[in-house]
Amino acid sequence: MDLLDRDFELHVPFVASLAAFFLNLHTQREMEALLLATRAIRVGESTTADVQRIVERFGGETDKRLYASNCPSADAAYDVRLAATPLNRIGWTIPFARRLGFRPWGVGAVFLLQQGHVCYAQYSAVVERAVGEPILMVSTTALPIGSMSFDPKYPHYGIGVRLHRGACRLRIEVGPEAMPTEQQHSFALNFSCVTSVRGCREVSQLAPVAWADLVSRSKEKSWIAEHGQDQGWEAYCDNGTLRTSHLRRLTLTHYKRASLLE
Repeated sequence: MDLLDRDFELHVPFVASLAAFFLNLHTQREMEALLLATRAIRVGESTTADVQRIVERFGGETDKRLYASNCPSADAAYDVRLAATPLNRIGWTIPFARRLGFRPWGVGAVFLLQQGHVCYAQYSAVVERAVGEPILMVSTTALPIGSMSFDPKYPHYGIGVRLHRGACRLRIEVGPEAMPTEQQHSFALNFSCVTSVRGCREVSQLAPVAWADLVSRSKEKSWIAEHGQDQGWEAYCDNGTLRTSHLRRLTLTHYKRASLLE
C-alpha cells in the first residue's frame, strides 16, 4: 500500500504539469492568432469591418468605456480578451501550483475607431510569476502620426520599460510612418516561455526583439549623453527591484491586470 501511495504522489505532480502544459499551449496558439490579427491592423487605413472580423472571431465585444488620449474623438471601441481562466484560478487559489505550470496569464486587444477608421490599436499581455514577485506586462500600441510619447529621436517606434505598481512593464509604440522592420519588431512578441518549465522570468523574454532594440539604443553616444553612462543593461525584475541604470526614467501608463486575466 505504501508503494502505491508513493507512486500516486509521484504521478500527481507530473499529470498536473502535463495538463497545465497542454492548456497553456492551446491558449498560447489562440493568443498568437490574435496577435497576428492585431498586427495586420493599420491606423488610419483599417476599417470597422476589419476590426469586427477580429472581434467576432475571438469573442470580443464593444466597450464604450474605453478611451485613449491619442484618439480622443473616437466614436467606436472594441475589446478582446483571452485567458485560460481555469488555469488562472488554480494559480491564484493554490500558489504552489504555479511551480507546476499553473501561472496566471492573459492577453487583450483594444481597437478605437473614428469615422469608420482605426485610430488606435493595442495588444497587451500580462504574465504572473511566483507570489510576491513583480508581474510581467508588455504592450504594443499602434498610434496616429504625432502621438508618440517616448524619445523624440525615435518618433515612429518608441520603447520604454519601468517597474511600477508591482509590475515590470515594457511598453512599445509604433506609428504609421515606421519602417517595415520597426513594424515587425514592435509586434514580435514571444510566449514560448509560458510553456517552459521555469516559466517567464524576465519581461525581455516576452518581447526579445524590441528589448534588443532598446539595449542597442542605450549604447548610442547621443543617448548616453542625455541619460548617463550605460552600466551593462542587464535589466530584469527581481523581488521588486529593477536592476538597471536608466530604465527607471522611462514611464508607462497604468492598466489593470485583472481585465486580461479574468
